[in-house]
Amino acid sequence: MAGALPPRAHRQGRGLGSAVLRSVLARTDAQAMTVGLNVLRGSAARRLYERHGFTVEAQDPIDVFMVRPPGAADAKT
Repeated sequence: MAGALPPRAHRQGRGLGSAVLRSVLARTDAQAMTVGLNVLRGSAARRLYERHGFTVEAQDPIDVFMVRPPGAADAKT
């Protein structure tokens, strides 16, 4: 399980998050694993996860819970 790493504003928008996700998702796809995560409501990170095939499974007043089945198509990042 990965820990939470808050992004530094000066490092956002450089593709690092997409690169890390592509690497992790390639391995989870190869193992036919579903991946789940949560993101704070209103967080711009939600768009990043959606671009990589995650969809909303549930929400609460604080978090949005997302899942990605194995092999979910990534949008062009």
